[in-house]
Amino acid sequence: MLAIPASASAATYPDAVLLVSGFDTASPFTTPDPSCDGKEGPEWNPAGGIAKTLKPAGLDVFTAPVRQTGGSLLPPCSGPGELVPPDAVVIDSNGEADANGRALANLIGFLRDAYGLERLQIVGHSDGGLWSRSAITQDGAYAGVEVLSLTTLGTPHTGSLVADLAIQLNGGKCDFSNEIEQLICDGVVEVAQLMLKDLGEVATTELTNGFLTGWNPKQRIGSCPVTGIAGDGVGFDLAGFEYYTPNDGAVGLASALGEASRAIDGSTIPAPGIPNFRQGGTYDVVHGEVLDFLSAQNLLNTQAISDEVRDTVIVNASTTTPCNEGAGEREPGTTRLGLPLYRFDAPNRRGLLPRPDPGEFVAAQDGVGVKCGRTHLDRTIHRGDSRIQLFETFACDKRLRVTKSAGTAATASDKASLRGKAVLLDHAERNSVVLRVDGAVVRIKVRGAKVRKLRVTAWAGGRRQRLALDRKGSATLPDAGERTWLRIRARTKPGWVVSSANTTLSR
Repeated sequence: MLAIPASASAATYPDAVLLVSGFDTASPFTTPDPSCDGKEGPEWNPAGGIAKTLKPAGLDVFTAPVRQTGGSLLPPCSGPGELVPPDAVVIDSNGEADANGRALANLIGFLRDAYGLERLQIVGHSDGGLWSRSAITQDGAYAGVEVLSLTTLGTPHTGSLVADLAIQLNGGKCDFSNEIEQLICDGVVEVAQLMLKDLGEVATTELTNGFLTGWNPKQRIGSCPVTGIAGDGVGFDLAGFEYYTPNDGAVGLASALGEASRAIDGSTIPAPGIPNFRQGGTYDVVHGEVLDFLSAQNLLNTQAISDEVRDTVIVNASTTTPCNEGAGEREPGTTRLGLPLYRFDAPNRRGLLPRPDPGEFVAAQDGVGVKCGRTHLDRTIHRGDSRIQLFETFACDKRLRVTKSAGTAATASDKASLRGKAVLLDHAERNSVVLRVDGAVVRIKVRGAKVRKLRVTAWAGGRRQRLALDRKGSATLPDAGERTWLRIRARTKPGWVVSSANTTLSR
């Protein structure tokens, strides 16, 4: 990116708001100059949008430059004599959370140097809220700037069901000798490839509950006000499971509102541990424009939400303790993670799946239907991609049947072709995994039914490695950067595999 010559006089903005878009988005860098009005990009400038609401209130608004992987950066906008930031501060919308936090922290440092920024309030949509928390933790890049508040919209503070399911379905190589296990794995991979194609494995992994349970304790934020706004336009009410439903099509209510919840195996999903977290309201909207096939109203184009953001920012301008007072990454310690174990059931030759237990889901490709008895199940939880359908099975007490979509008759040849196009995410009620991570040492314990064989594979630095566990279930993680992705597979009886309990560990 080319900078305007520094000899030109530029405006200063000691108090400003910074808008940070999220996962898989594109936003330009813009300044508060009036010539940039309406040029803030599709995330921030729709009718009823946040930029259109903040600026008339007399607030000086910047937008952070965000680029999709492999895409072009949208044209920046700055006023006469105003500088444009270097490429090093551009956020990769499909990149790592802490790398994006570092880019955002560097952008704040640039705004300090080029625009006289002294006090800042951040508004983050989706992943933009996580990157903002990381930037607050990395506040050494902008010494002298006070971050007064953070407002998040649909941010997955504790994770996203969408990412959890996508990673669980990413089963690696299918090399089973057992025909049934092979069929299950083939079906899993076929569905998973569609789910991960546009998202990217790194970014998807970092949106899982497993990753964020380890990431959250390493982020520090002071006692400044952090406000979470959520959408509940998709799903159904299920007390205690608000991590999953209701949701905005991508992020569950509990995650967006910074609350503890329960996983489908009954284990606790802990709250993110933000000291002064405030709930800014729940609205009947979806996550973003990508879900317009579900609803035209989303977190970024609803006037009532934009008004709430404006009022929150105005009130928080008088904050006396900034977010970055007492910030900085926490000292590493022992991390404990509780993870459910799953298996994946594919339809048999007659298109039948097992009878589901409460809290289980079917993932299927577009054009595939699921029946409970003679009743077609409705798609009640959506990934946000019309090619993949998720069916909840809470009310079904019969075996499931995989068919073509409702209203379409299935022939005998269709039934055979449907076998690899749907899977039941079947959680193992009698087993769960507990991980304890202390530096480079991980200890793995499988609770519940007796385990006959336990295999642990680690992915780190682009390489896969089988871990050798000692008698206590401990192993040393490979020395390949900070993050290691573990895949745990336990055999509890012959012919039955509990597979794909995944988490990303950050050392």
